Amino acid sequence: MDRRAFIAGAGAAVAAPIAAQAQTTGAGKGETVSIRGYLKRVTNHYYVIAPTAQKTDPKTTNYAAWPTDVVRVYPKDAGKMTLGLVTIKGRFYKGRQMDAASGTVATVVLTDAVMN
Repeated sequence: MDRRAFIAGAGAAVAAPIAAQAQTTGAGKGETVSIRGYLKRVTNHYYVIAPTAQKTDPKTTNYAAWPTDVVRVYPKDAGKMTLGLVTIKGRFYKGRQMDAASGTVATVVLTDAVMN
């Protein structure tokens, strides 16, 4: 996937939900994408990225409560992640996912994430 086409086609991160940006590219089944947004650490093993700094992980057990503009991020190497406004790259998945360690769920996930 061409990163510039992804970002240009989706518009600014604030203008549209991050998950919708990736969905418009045909992603959702493990395609590698780059996403720009605000990265926050949630636990010692995952983060979330959202279009605004105010958005965070809802820590929910209800799939319907997962916001469409928040992506759960599982880093390849947590020690190399930087918080704040970033661009990250990883494998994008949509669908039901439960984090076994925390018991919380998500419907939009980025795995093997690295700083771009």
